[in-house]
Amino acid sequence: MLAHNRLAVPVNQREYAWEEEHVKDLLQDFANAVARDISYFLGTIVLTHGKNKDLPEVSDGQQRLATTTILIAAIRDYFYERGDIKRAEYREQEYLNNTDLESEQIVPKLKLNIDDNEFFI
Repeated sequence: MLAHNRLAVPVNQREYAWEEEHVKDLLQDFANAVARDISYFLGTIVLTHGKNKDLPEVSDGQQRLATTTILIAAIRDYFYERGDIKRAEYREQEYLNNTDLESEQIVPKLKLNIDDNEFFI
């Protein structure tokens, strides 16, 4: 989803609310899939069309998408810290941000609701 789309969480959706145990469970699921060399099904993501028809809105799956995005950002940072710029930039460009060609602004691939978005970015 993140590699091929820009997504937004509608303003009426609840804030990011996962506790440490939820994040640990998801990360453990990821680790198990990697250890077994299998694909991981993140679950159903429900998208709707809001006011901006070009930007699908996440009606269900916000917590999983936001947590996965945070993990990808941490992986990107890991590569940057080790001087592996190509791998870091790949994660940045593929999963985290796009460049708006008209404004030349960097825009996130996932935009959270108004209460969470500034911190999330």
